[in-house]
Amino acid sequence: MEVLRWVLVAGTGRQQGLPNSVLLLAEALGQALAEQGFGLVVGGWPGVDYLVAQGYARALEARQLPLADYLIQVVADSRPAVYPAQARYPDFQGGYLIEVPTGVREWVEALKYADAVVLLGGEGGTRETFWYATQEQRPVFPIPCTGGDAAAVFPDCVARWELFPYQGFTATDFEATLAQPADDAAQARQLASGLMRLLQAQFAPKTDAKPPIFISYAHEDRQWLLKLRSALRPLEHRAQLAVWDDFRLQPGDAYQRHISEAIDKAPVAILIVSNAFFASTFIQNEELPRLLAKHQQGTCRLLWLLLEGDEWLKSPLQAILSLNDVEQPLAALSPAQQQDALIMLRRKVAAAIE
Repeated sequence: MEVLRWVLVAGTGRQQGLPNSVLLLAEALGQALAEQGFGLVVGGWPGVDYLVAQGYARALEARQLPLADYLIQVVADSRPAVYPAQARYPDFQGGYLIEVPTGVREWVEALKYADAVVLLGGEGGTRETFWYATQEQRPVFPIPCTGGDAAAVFPDCVARWELFPYQGFTATDFEATLAQPADDAAQARQLASGLMRLLQAQFAPKTDAKPPIFISYAHEDRQWLLKLRSALRPLEHRAQLAVWDDFRLQPGDAYQRHISEAIDKAPVAILIVSNAFFASTFIQNEELPRLLAKHQQGTCRLLWLLLEGDEWLKSPLQAILSLNDVEQPLAALSPAQQQDALIMLRRKVAAAIE
């Protein structure tokens, strides 16, 4: 399925004593996100993270879709000190794992992969997620009937409406939709359905959006695609930038035709260059020759970043200036240096699309 946008769900992180509204809504929300084509981001904790991932996985299984393509778990590289002793880590076993150092990065990193945040309950950490999300200009959807942090921050979202990046609906719609009960399974499904309508309105395509940037990458480098999309996300929000990658494709699609059409439309293309990139027969025989031809014709600005390797020296790319320093490939940098490099990349892409 095509991933419309990625949604981070955060909330109460314990196994026992969860309110009934949290239990019902978490699973209903996971199922609704999968059915409506949203990607899911969670933090690997028990409670809300586990339940929403479980509902999401069941819905994808029914559609025979691979979970790792649509579920991201951002987890610490070692088990957190404050964590239920009897719980696994991550508590839900599955999805695509991204490891970060224990600490603040656990909360902040997940936001880099998310376009919106949903809050269910929470006992302190969820409120931290709320503040980080507002700083990063992510729309936040707290569900007040789940209590805890979500109930505490909900009035703030309504009272300071103009300060939050909501679009496509009014404050009245927001309040009326989210301030519903979830006392039984039917109410939970209805509330989840209403939330889906808000998310779809939030991310409805704009009629004046620019033609999409095409991203060419090897599937082995998928984690770098996610990092690149994260770096470009502020441009998507501010400049109405659209990005095309093959995550849009669904099983059964005529992928060659879709990719060909995307290349034809793209005024800018970004290549994630690595050993796997040059080992990909499809990239070398189909994507790269067409992109190089468009670049030479002046109909597509070709930008490339070096992830690893030196195969580029024997390719036509050696005649095109790279986005990053080829003496310091992205994969060889520390996490902090990688983040700096991606910020510089975003600035260069912004200049290119102007």
